[in-house]
Amino acid sequence: MPYTTGTLAQLRVQLAARWEGSPFWTDEEARLAINETLRMWNLLVGAWRKRVVIPTIVNSPYYTVPSSGFCVFRVAWNQHPLDLSSVADLDDGRPSWRGETTAAGGSIPTSPVVWAPLGFTRFVLWPADASLVNSLTLDLVTPTPVLIYEFSPVDLNVADLNVLLGMALRLAAFKTPGPRFTLLEGLERAFYQAAAVQSAQFRASALYRALIGRDPGRAQRPLQSPLRVELPAVPLSPESSA
Repeated sequence: MPYTTGTLAQLRVQLAARWEGSPFWTDEEARLAINETLRMWNLLVGAWRKRVVIPTIVNSPYYTVPSSGFCVFRVAWNQHPLDLSSVADLDDGRPSWRGETTAAGGSIPTSPVVWAPLGFTRFVLWPADASLVNSLTLDLVTPTPVLIYEFSPVDLNVADLNVLLGMALRLAAFKTPGPRFTLLEGLERAFYQAAAVQSAQFRASALYRALIGRDPGRAQRPLQSPLRVELPAVPLSPESSA
């Protein structure tokens, strides 16, 4: 997919071009809306990535993500991709996995076969590598570029630029609730739909279904007709009627 390098100044101009009329935001509000959109996009699809190679840690299943990234989405051992699992599945299926290494023998593989995230900045291998000479190739999501100055650069996929600017316009309208904000709601929906195309994990999540399937007026409509309960008449006792 073709990429382009844009600047904060260029994105501001393109944001204004999306609105047919005088902008209702300041330059600083535009900068904040653009940066917030970029953060949301990176969170949902991992738009900014890099690949790094690190040595394996002898007999240890625990690894820390290099400081240049904050989330791992793919791990390969000596260029061989590992299967993704979870710590919960490892605990359930193989309770002793933390102490198992590639040199243990028996039914334990002679090379790592599984990796599992442990939060955003750590992950684990199974079995742990018992050798000093192997390496891991990590595909990482990197921090979102923050645009501060007029000529602060950012690399963007040309195909994504339209939905990103639309979401920035929607965010800029948060300060003006009413018809204008409601009018721009479709831009937010298009942003999430575009993110779902690029991220199967986001597309399968409950969060995506909640964002796309929501009905702003649903809460104002009753779920069913009001329940009417008629209680039987209770005769008064002589004492109570006195």
